[in-house]
Formats: sequence, C-alpha cells, structure tokens
Amino acid sequence: MLSMRITFFITLLYFISTTAFAQTQNEDSIKVIKPFDSFVIKNTAYLTDTSNSFKYSEYIWSDKRSISEVMDQRPGYFVFDFFGLGGRNVIINNSLFPRYIGTFRDGIQVNDIVLGGFDVEIFSINEIEAIEEISATRSLMYGINSLGRSFNVITKDYFTPLPFSQLRYSQDRSNSLYADVFYSQAYSKKFGLQFGITKHSLDGRFENSAFDTWKTRTRLNLNLSDR
Repeated sequence: MLSMRITFFITLLYFISTTAFAQTQNEDSIKVIKPFDSFVIKNTAYLTDTSNSFKYSEYIWSDKRSISEVMDQRPGYFVFDFFGLGGRNVIINNSLFPRYIGTFRDGIQVNDIVLGGFDVEIFSINEIEAIEEISATRSLMYGINSLGRSFNVITKDYFTPLPFSQLRYSQDRSNSLYADVFYSQAYSKKFGLQFGITKHSLDGRFENSAFDTWKTRTRLNLNLSDR
C-alpha cells in the first residue's frame, strides 16, 4: 500500500512540474527554408512604376537578332534598313532618329551625350528580360536628348539553384552570322555569376559596310540581405 502511494505521489508530482515549468517552443529560425531568390531585390532597374513594359524573355524561340528588330514590332518604332538585312540598323521612332530616342540599360542611359545616338550592338538578345517603354511626354524627365520616346532594356537576373544556359545562332544573306551564348550559375543563395558572349558579322550592302564584332559581358550578384 505504501509503495502504491509513493508511486501515485511521484506520478502526480511529475505532471504538476511539467505543466507548471513548461517552456514555450519556438520554431528554430535556422531551419526555415526561404525561396532561393529571396535575397534578390525586385524591379530596381525600372525607371518608373507607371510605365509600360513587356516580357521579352518569354519569347525564347524568337528569331530576332538585335534590339532594332525587337523594337521594330512595337508601335511607333521601325528599323532604318541601311546596312542590309541583319546589319547594324538603327531605330527610328515617329520620324525621329536615334539621337532623339532615350535608350537605357537597367535604368542607366546609354545614349551618346553629344550626338545622342547609340550603338545597337551593345545589347544582346539573350540578355534581355523585359523592355520598359516611356511616353514621349515623360522621356525628358529621365535622360539627355530624349525628345522622343524612351525605352529601358531590363537585363536578365537569373538567380536559381540550377545552372541555366541559352544559345542562339542564325545565318542569313550577305554572309550575316549571329551567335549568342548566355550562361548563369548561382554558387550560393547570396552569390551568383552570369556570363555571355556574342558574335555578329556581315559582309554589308555596300563596299565599306562590312563588320565583324565580338562582345562579352559578365554580372556578379552578391546579395548580402533580402532588404
């Protein structure tokens, strides 16, 4: 009988102690798995929240070879075909030549500050994620020599755990060759590398209009915080 009372007392004391002195359990924050791209700050390269933009990266099978051919499909823009099909042809907007068109890459203007024009070869098709378009009435607020409409090329910022690569290749008349390679690799949730190389060559429509250009580009992503 005594042993039963002692056993009952110990059991009762155990339940009272576990209830009275129990500690609240909080989930360990270290074990919380955030999305891989949670440290990437979104939409920092856009000029304004009220502009129009379209996702060019969705057209992965597009046959466009230059930024001129991309913008040729947009309202008000068309390509000035001077060098021949696949050449370094300039962009015109509403009868205004390139020196009056504001051109940006990730929010930074790439127009020549004196002449106003820009070299279409500085853009690679594979690096384009989206294009932001700004009306002619608001272009003057964002850059020099922006008397006509402006557009802002948003480059790809792939930050995924798996590597990504993309290759475009085309050949056309006048010995036009266009090859473009894009590669992206993240080494951690906070550090990644992107690399691209482009070759564009053309015999040209005229005797002195042949060219052969190589371009390379790199981007290092170091995101210390998601803020």
